[in-house]
Amino acid sequence: MSSVLSRINVDYEQPEMAGSCSTHHAWARVPPEPAPPERAALKERIRSLLKAKNAVMVSHYYVHPDLQDLAEETGGLVSDSLEMARFGRDHAARTLVVSGVRFMGETAKILSPEKRVLMPDLDATCSLDLGCPIDAFSAFCDAHPDRTVVVYANTSAAVKARADWVVTSSCALDIVRALKAQGQKILWAPDRHLGGYIQRETGADMVMWNGACIVHDEFKAFELQALMQQHPLAKVLVHPEAPADVVALADAVGSTSGILKAAREMDAPE
Repeated sequence: MSSVLSRINVDYEQPEMAGSCSTHHAWARVPPEPAPPERAALKERIRSLLKAKNAVMVSHYYVHPDLQDLAEETGGLVSDSLEMARFGRDHAARTLVVSGVRFMGETAKILSPEKRVLMPDLDATCSLDLGCPIDAFSAFCDAHPDRTVVVYANTSAAVKARADWVVTSSCALDIVRALKAQGQKILWAPDRHLGGYIQRETGADMVMWNGACIVHDEFKAFELQALMQQHPLAKVLVHPEAPADVVALADAVGSTSGILKAAREMDAPE
């Protein structure tokens, strides 16, 4: 397979909002799918290298199925970013291969500073991370010195270091509820949709960094309603990074792990 990957540029609509960090233009390098014999050879080579280098592979739910299969077939893990990092910390391997975006590799390194952390592509990034640069975020924090800084895991190591708390979508509600009970006011970053969901659920006093995931931000309630009409017996499972009007239509709202759990447990034909 050629080592030169084609680059695809994507333009998409995003409303202009005062104070927002622009991620209006996205790009991706997309490798061609290998033929079956080449795929098998690549997977076997990766298996051999992992064993020879005393390495373990962790893959995020969102990466290519081949990478998820390889992680599980070689004793690694497929999970969300925090569980990937925890698994790598606790595993005996001295090298972690992180199949995910850049902040996931940084998180793995934070939890395993003594280990070598490798990533297939350092240009694989997250719009939430890119949309919250440390200099602008530090200035935002300095403008609100009376607030406890809570940031989502989908941020750079530098932004995490500026925070008082780092949360995932699984634990954010519990932590913000506890901070509210202590009378603390919150500065939240970077995802305004997730922050708005937390604020609605907890009633906490929160100011939001104006960021969003470019994928979840594209979800539209009217499109979901049309899909629901086509599949009236289906349950709707939504991540709280989606806009509020999409979340309002959900039968279950949760992290990726929570969505998978709901899919397994909910009584629905589709």
